[in-house]
Amino acid sequence: MAELYGFDEFEKKMLELLEKEYPKEIEDELIRIAEKLKTDVKLRTRVDKGELRRSIDRVDPKQVNDGYQIEVGTNKDYAEPQEFGFRTKNGGFVKGTHMFETSIEDLIVDLPKELNRWVEKLLKELKV
Repeated sequence: MAELYGFDEFEKKMLELLEKEYPKEIEDELIRIAEKLKTDVKLRTRVDKGELRRSIDRVDPKQVNDGYQIEVGTNKDYAEPQEFGFRTKNGGFVKGTHMFETSIEDLIVDLPKELNRWVEKLLKELKV
């Protein structure tokens, strides 16, 4: 496979430019990706009364160190046993749904394609 010399440096400079000149666009894209993750997690969440599914939400992106951070999660204590599984009173075991783990793994696979689509759209809008 051929190497593209200087591409890493170009990519770094491009991201720095985007961060400086287009922070709103970056935040909007992070929100879109987080909303997709939130939807996927909710679809994989086991439902009894629906409280856990309804509690899954995201926070607005915030700038940290040299990038942005956005979180998807829940405040329900029983989310962890639902994620990883739990023992019942009679000694049985209920398998976890891995709703967060599986959704994040799927996102990681799709992320390069999603970001490429976004960068192409942004460059087209900027007429670059």
